Amino acid sequence: KTALQTTLRIRASHVQVDHIHFVGTGTTNNAEIGILTDEAYDDGTIEDCTFTGMTIAIDIKTSGTGLSGAKAAHWRIVGNLFHDIGGPSEPLYGYGVLAVDVRDFLIANNVFKTVNRHAVYISAGTSNTIVSNNIIDGVVSASAILLSAVNRQNQNCDNLIQGNTILNTKNAVQVNENSYRTIV
Repeated sequence: KTALQTTLRIRASHVQVDHIHFVGTGTTNNAEIGILTDEAYDDGTIEDCTFTGMTIAIDIKTSGTGLSGAKAAHWRIVGNLFHDIGGPSEPLYGYGVLAVDVRDFLIANNVFKTVNRHAVYISAGTSNTIVSNNIIDGVVSASAILLSAVNRQNQNCDNLIQGNTILNTKNAVQVNENSYRTIV
């Protein structure tokens, strides 16, 4: 099993992260997360940062260990550069932005260049998310944008995916089961 390393773990609400360059080793031996929040923290902004050689650049999710029934909310990921996002061949790695069980989420005006799995992966009960005006160039082995929730998870709803430029990618957008009221 690969080692897991996190550069910045956020355990607070009302956080702004800007103008930081997160650099991973880019090897397949380590699982490196740039920014991780694994509880129901709200009102965060990640802006004008660069993520290089990470296995998961940004991981915003609700782990279920926070407030009962609460979801992370009101996060903005804007104007960042993600490149060479990959890592171990395990299916949990190679994500630009991974959003699990969050609400009122904005992912806009970012550039994703050479991402192994998904530039944006929205999953398991995410609602009121806007993925807009991003440039995604070179997703290697999966869809550029994936909206998915597996059986027995909270459903995704009321999400908007618009105005994105997707290049050199096998699948642009994939919407899976348990997702409804989604506009692409």
